[in-house]
Amino acid sequence: MSLFTLCFLILCNHLFVMSVTVDFWKLKKKD
Repeated sequence: MSLFTLCFLILCNHLFVMSVTVDFWKLKKKD
């Protein structure tokens, strides 16, 4: 696996985790 592919996967994973975290916080604030 190339370094570029690795960086791309890490970036995608980071964005996914951030979006999930934001959704989680929105649900928590609603209560």
